[in-house]
Amino acid sequence: MRFLRNTLSVLITSMIGVPLGLLTSIVLTRSVSVDDRGYYALAVTFAGALATLAQFGIGDACVYRVRRIGPPPERVATAGLVLVTAIGAAVCGLALSSQPWIVDRFLGSIPNFAYYVAVAWVPLQLLQVYFTNFARALDRFSWANYAAIATSVGTLTAFLVVLVGLQLGLPGALVAVVAVNGIAIGCLVAAILQETGCSLRIDLPEIKASLRFGMRSYLQGLAGQAHERVDVFMIAFFLHDPQQVGLYAIAVSTSLILKLIPESIGKGLLPKLAGMTDDDGAHLTAIANRHTLAWTTLGALGLVVAAPFLLPFLYGSEYRPSIPVAWVLIPATVFLTVYRVFSRYFTAIGRQRVNVLSQISSVFLNVGLNIWLIPTYGIVGAAIASLISYAYEALVVGAVFMRMSRIGFRRAFVFNSADVGEYRKRLVPLLSSRESGNA
Repeated sequence: MRFLRNTLSVLITSMIGVPLGLLTSIVLTRSVSVDDRGYYALAVTFAGALATLAQFGIGDACVYRVRRIGPPPERVATAGLVLVTAIGAAVCGLALSSQPWIVDRFLGSIPNFAYYVAVAWVPLQLLQVYFTNFARALDRFSWANYAAIATSVGTLTAFLVVLVGLQLGLPGALVAVVAVNGIAIGCLVAAILQETGCSLRIDLPEIKASLRFGMRSYLQGLAGQAHERVDVFMIAFFLHDPQQVGLYAIAVSTSLILKLIPESIGKGLLPKLAGMTDDDGAHLTAIANRHTLAWTTLGALGLVVAAPFLLPFLYGSEYRPSIPVAWVLIPATVFLTVYRVFSRYFTAIGRQRVNVLSQISSVFLNVGLNIWLIPTYGIVGAAIASLISYAYEALVVGAVFMRMSRIGFRRAFVFNSADVGEYRKRLVPLLSSRESGNA
């Protein structure tokens, strides 16, 4: 498995997806009211939260099982398909039966149709998480990349049709995004099952083994998603204003551009680390963190400068109040980068307890800060809570990584001359060959 090749393929896919996602967001934001933009953000966030609640760590489990333990891929694929089907059906039934209680406490005045579409999206997200990870475990990164690009292109095309052409508004947008995701995910699942095969027998030992590992990652993923999403629900709860949710969602989407690099590296890093010794994996993780942190920090500086011009230009003058929120969330995302990289190492060596404890404590910190700051400072207060809690999270995982690996701060965090030399060593021959070709 070639880490650099896989990471670059994910990065290129993300670089294609970012402008497509930005265009999609612009089409959506300019085609619906600020209130409906807030309802869309609530529906998407709720669907993601339900999917996170229902994952039980099975995505990480399939990578660990395939790369480190080595059962036949057919067994792992079959076990995953059974788990996803059973869990998805159970979560949908529970969410539908609990609708009044959930809406009253967490979703404010969200329309019924938005709630139903969000619930229907959950099984598809579970399939996406599991089989995207499975494709990477099989070193079929291109399959996952094609599915991601197809989803981005399909969603933008569908939004142009239903929002600009047919003017179907919020209902059309929600149905379109779920339909496009369903088609892309279905194609990915079919390709993987054709590669691995699929048994009709329910393999209980493999299901138990996957759940046993997955449950250790489950709390980590659950707390991580809660950390990233709880602010949206708390804004809706305290402020009772979908416009504020919409403004905050735009600021979040702007800051999340910075996740392109750590997400790309993390997706290539976990399968690679799972097949390495602990010491070699620690060395690779330190290198990955130095490079990721350097590039993300440079991107953050550029985004801070561009935000006052970018947001009103892309989304309209009514979204100017999102600018100060974005200024706070951008450095928060840089701190999140540190956690994203180091958590892959702890997952790969089976030490998810570090991730779980750091995530849970940071969630409690985030919630406490939100309770204090949102009523007084509104959506800017929610952003400050994220900045502080992400900084705390980065400090914890970074300190534990250095202690466990015996790698010092400079080697783990500081971009150095050797890193510059590595870029020069790889880029100079490439540029020379291109100049020779042009000559």
